[in-house]
Amino acid sequence: MKLFFQNIDRFKSKVFYSVANQTLALNPYVTDFPKEYFAKIERKANLFQFFKSIFVFFFKMSIKLSIFTLQKIIFSIFWNKNLKVENMIIDTFVLVKQVIENGKYEDNYLKGLYPVLDKKNIKYSYLPRLYGLGFNPLKFIQLLNILKKEDKNFIFEYQLISYLDIFKIHFQIFLYPFQTLSLLQKDDKLFNFHLIQDIAKQDLVAFTRYFIGKKLASFKDIEKIISWSEFQVIERAFNFGYRSNNGNGKISGTQFYLSYPNYFNTFVSEKDNEILSSPHQILVNGKYYLRNSLYKMGVALRYENLFKFEKNSEPRNKILLLTSYLKPETKQMIEFCKGLDLEIKLHPTQKPSDFQIPSNFKLVSGDLYPFFQTSKIVITTGSGTAVEAVAVGVSVIIIESQTNLTSNPLIDFGKGEIWESVKTADEVLVQIQKLSDFRENNPKRISEIAEFYKDNFFIEPTEKTIIQVFNLE
Repeated sequence: MKLFFQNIDRFKSKVFYSVANQTLALNPYVTDFPKEYFAKIERKANLFQFFKSIFVFFFKMSIKLSIFTLQKIIFSIFWNKNLKVENMIIDTFVLVKQVIENGKYEDNYLKGLYPVLDKKNIKYSYLPRLYGLGFNPLKFIQLLNILKKEDKNFIFEYQLISYLDIFKIHFQIFLYPFQTLSLLQKDDKLFNFHLIQDIAKQDLVAFTRYFIGKKLASFKDIEKIISWSEFQVIERAFNFGYRSNNGNGKISGTQFYLSYPNYFNTFVSEKDNEILSSPHQILVNGKYYLRNSLYKMGVALRYENLFKFEKNSEPRNKILLLTSYLKPETKQMIEFCKGLDLEIKLHPTQKPSDFQIPSNFKLVSGDLYPFFQTSKIVITTGSGTAVEAVAVGVSVIIIESQTNLTSNPLIDFGKGEIWESVKTADEVLVQIQKLSDFRENNPKRISEIAEFYKDNFFIEPTEKTIIQVFNLE
């Protein structure tokens, strides 16, 4: 694995088209390069592939940039608040559907931070990444009407990116596929194949976020930028835009989530810092995720309930199926478990009508931790909730992906005792029995493993730790 990242690092350079390249970003849900690299698949790029890829790229970008321009026009009509940039910027996602359904905005990514900031009278501006907006003018207007009633300071991309910038983005989009060709390698046919293939997978946010970073760099009073970071192209381009234009503020990339060994894009190397695509520091959820000098101890803001959890007297005898946010993976999980009597909790982005849920499944919703009180086994895949479950003493079965690298957030510690993985439906029942027997016969060992995961993967989000982590004294 180390050699793999070293090979990728040698391809990187301090130019936009390298920083924002989807192949080099290594997100296994965007590019197939990591999967085929480890599977030792042979590929060879050709001229037809290049022309096909750039046609799709230009077609997609022309539509998205047109939509962005129209959204900018709509924004200028319906947003009546002046731009105000505070010394601290919170760069986080805004889930459009959730805001509209609730009629208000609440950040679930850095939620424990805000009470501390407000208590210490620290002013901040939100830099919202609008997720799930699409192109629905009525939805956009509805969102703006909700947000402008909030007693919060928002900085929107439509305020920072001018019409002249949109023209510049047009030009940068035109150059991008041809600039990408300069990244081709003489000795790596598989990399070259995906480099060409992934041109079509590039997104407009790579370009807009770069310009947002550039514009914010001109506000010299900014001291801190707290940025949600999965280190995807959306973050790399922003970091590069800000840092390469000499922004004064320090970017803290927050990785306050439970990652997976194959979520390659989250790994930040010294090379990334050298080419200015990384934050100045990476704050992590627990000490297990510390990797190099860029990484610092953070705080598990989203996992406060884990530290409040106390097992009650209810017996743990139920099986809980927690689905993936990927529909194909969820369908596979349901198929593997269709003969079992269990409770199923769908991922928040999914709805029951998306799937054929067997009648012997009980559909449940709400907070996760009450279900941990009564569950002896959680079945899941590609979900950090597997670590939460183990950390409170629930056994876990990971269903391996049939189409991609398996996203398993657990480590070898406790394998065969508190967790196992399965490749086929026939194995599910076998592993349920095996893990159930181990639980019954080894309660002390189960507690030891749970405490290990809690200690290594989570840092308690107290007021004191939040103040220390973000230097709020």
